[in-house]
Amino acid sequence: MKNMELTIREIFDIYIKEKNIRPVAMALEKNIIVSKYVTPILDLTVNDITQENLRAWVDSLIEENLSSNTINNYFGTLKRAIQFACDVEIKCKIPPRPATKRKKDELTEDKFTKILLRCDATLMKAALLSYYANMNNHEVANLKYRDVYYDNNAICLHSVVKFEGGLWRHYEDGAKDQNLRFALIPKQVMEYVGRGEPDQKVVNLTSGYIGNKFSGVCRCLGIELDFKDLKTKSLYKKLNINPIGIIENQHLFCFEENKDRYVVDCINEFISEDGRIKKNIKWSPYFESLKGVKLCELTKDVLTSWSDELCKNYFDNMIHRAYSLLKGVLLKYSGGLFHLDKYRLELKSQREQTVKGRTRIVDFDKTKVRNMFDWACPDLKKAFLLLGYGGFFLSEIVQIKVKDIDKQAYTVSFNENTATLNKAMVRFLGRGEPEDNVVKMKPATLSYELKKLCENYDTKIDFIQIRGAYIDDIN
Repeated sequence: MKNMELTIREIFDIYIKEKNIRPVAMALEKNIIVSKYVTPILDLTVNDITQENLRAWVDSLIEENLSSNTINNYFGTLKRAIQFACDVEIKCKIPPRPATKRKKDELTEDKFTKILLRCDATLMKAALLSYYANMNNHEVANLKYRDVYYDNNAICLHSVVKFEGGLWRHYEDGAKDQNLRFALIPKQVMEYVGRGEPDQKVVNLTSGYIGNKFSGVCRCLGIELDFKDLKTKSLYKKLNINPIGIIENQHLFCFEENKDRYVVDCINEFISEDGRIKKNIKWSPYFESLKGVKLCELTKDVLTSWSDELCKNYFDNMIHRAYSLLKGVLLKYSGGLFHLDKYRLELKSQREQTVKGRTRIVDFDKTKVRNMFDWACPDLKKAFLLLGYGGFFLSEIVQIKVKDIDKQAYTVSFNENTATLNKAMVRFLGRGEPEDNVVKMKPATLSYELKKLCENYDTKIDFIQIRGAYIDDIN
């Protein structure tokens, strides 16, 4: 039997020192403990905590005009502390939490269109699945492409979601027909859902993120809706929304206030205001094809033509930088409605495909680079091998996984490229689990490590020079 003569002050000390609580939660509870409203009971012992004393303390909190949520938090902290220190459960009648007075909005075609525009490409897919297939966020987060039937425009799930231990858990059970979920969805929604591998998730987001992000989107638009409301509202009357049409006509919906502004002018203004963008770069050549184009004229065809021109003249690095810049500009001047990612533009440099790493003539000392190799960190060593002996690009080596290495044939394959290495290299590169990245550092970190190494050897080389330099030297 634990000591019942301990005071509440001592109980709180034990609770703080010994209870294993997350730092954020503990900080909140410490604020409650040191509050002036807890002072009246600190010198009482556990034996003195009677129903009358507790009720008197709760009444004093009510007289201070504290909200019922605050009173519940104070009482809950006291209850948990006594339960932990003395294994005694205290009870007291406390004010009920106020019922929510929030009134949900009706979901009209106009509101649903604005919500889908405000969502990014992935969240839009989750919202469409919830509305047309009657799925909650936990089911959307666990939906895989094997459950999507393209011939019938249908989604079929053998699933059940249960609330266990304070968490929602998703189960798959094909043996029980009562857990069968079957829904017919419009052809345009099926087209937007797209295709993938059977075990690949349709929406690569967690259920919590889906719910919170959707609520944030609705708050920005001044619409009182939660993600779970999409499922219930579609049960009565489904709206006829064409997501493909909405995406292809984003320019008509998103630029009401700035529709007459030119794209290039908005880009220049955005660059001058944003401190993160390098202002010494001449950005105008990257947007040459958008000169004279207004925001309200940014159709998919115009943007596709721009991206094709970009891919024809520049390398991947600058293509993605220019794309990210335009993406930020359009988000800002549309008030967060225009998402460039929804067009799914293909950004692949055509210039890089013409570079032949095996025949490149390099002007650096191979012996010195090999000496530098011995002092490089493990990830940089792997980068040296994949670049110099494999002929891969820097953007590719950070994506290569251990499963891409064939330890029997001594080869490394990525996309359509296959490089042959020797046994020692494959053994060094192939350490780890199949899904692990061979090189875990990011490109920027690798460049920084190479720069430091070059300073120690009083030389200057880059990954472009190293790429393919040792292919002919493999034994």
